[in-house]
Amino acid sequence: MFDGKGLEYFFTACLVSYIFSGHHGLWPSQTIYEPKSRLYQTVSGETIKKAEQKNKGST
Repeated sequence: MFDGKGLEYFFTACLVSYIFSGHHGLWPSQTIYEPKSRLYQTVSGETIKKAEQKNKGST
């Protein structure tokens, strides 16, 4: 559509939004099978709802 111009900016925007989105999803019952990073300290198989509750309790 744009002949590939600005593709680098689009890729960078997608990468940054993925990194900063954390483990948020549309469905709280969604299971996290592979954490995005070790920094999130989430257990594999945990739901998004449980991970968010744990993070709210730790701050």
